[in-house]
Amino acid sequence: VEEMIGRLLAYKASKGDMLVPKKYEIDPLLGAWVAMVRRQADPLLNGGVSALPADFRKQLDDIGFSWEPARRCGSNFMTGFRIW
Repeated sequence: VEEMIGRLLAYKASKGDMLVPKKYEIDPLLGAWVAMVRRQADPLLNGGVSALPADFRKQLDDIGFSWEPARRCGSNFMTGFRIW
């Protein structure tokens, strides 16, 4: 986890934000890790509660983690699902 947070901070230093795309070509593992963290944090995907430990969420909040991706799936199903 600490290694991935280090990579995330390096991304922030380079890009000025933490909007790591799911398919980040420069560091695919970072993109996949960030997507997984966002999924674990989403109550809609985890029975109504976040699956992230509170201390890990606070650690990410403290460094300015972006919980929402810059880009979302634009399929009709997902667009309708988010409105629901």
